[in-house]
Amino acid sequence: EGMTSVLPHDVDGEVLVSFERVHRIWRYDLSDGLGAIPEVVSTGNWLDALSFNEGLEGIAFAQTDILVALSENSDAANGDILGALESYGDAEMHVTEPLSVARRPPFLVTGAAAAPDGGLFILERRFSILGGVGMEIRFIPVGDIHPGARLNGEVLANLGFLDANVDNMEGIAARRGTDGETLLYVLSDDNYQPPLQRTLLLMFEFRP
Repeated sequence: EGMTSVLPHDVDGEVLVSFERVHRIWRYDLSDGLGAIPEVVSTGNWLDALSFNEGLEGIAFAQTDILVALSENSDAANGDILGALESYGDAEMHVTEPLSVARRPPFLVTGAAAAPDGGLFILERRFSILGGVGMEIRFIPVGDIHPGARLNGEVLANLGFLDANVDNMEGIAARRGTDGETLLYVLSDDNYQPPLQRTLLLMFEFRP
C-alpha cells in the first residue's frame, strides 16, 4: 500500500513497503534485485486496531530515524484517522508515538511523501456513485509533526474527475527539480479493471 526509500531518492538501495489486511512494514534491499528477501520492520501494536482492508496506506520519513505511518480510515479515539511515529534503525530500542490525521470527509488517506525541505504531503481520495472519484493533497509543515500531533495542514489541491484527469489516486512522491522547485508525482491504481479504471501518473509543482 505504501513505499518509501530509506535514503532520499535511493531507488537502488533499501526501501520500506507497507501492507494491509496483514498489517506490517517490510524492508527490501533493492541492490539484490528480484532476489531481495524482506526483513520485518519494528512497529507498535496500534496496527492491531486497524481495519482489515484499511491499513497502512502512507509511510514516509519525517526524519532519518523517524517514520510517519498513516492508516487509511481507522478511527482514533477522537474520530481522527489513526497514525503513529515509528522510530527506525534500532529494533531493541524501538519507540512508537501516536498521532492522528484530522478527518476531511469524504476523503480517505491513500499515500504520504516527505517534502524535500521538510514537512509531509498527504494524498487522499474519495469515491461515490454520485460524486465519482476525487483526490486531495494536503501539506503538513515539519513543525507540526511530533508525538501526539493532530495532522491537518493546508489543502493544496481538491480535484474531481470533472476538474482534472484523475482516477483512483493512491501513490505520491516528491523530489527537488533542476531549478530548485518541488515536484509532486501522483499515481492511480486501476484495480485490474480497465477500461473502467486507469493507471495515471500526474506531476504537479508545489509553490509554497
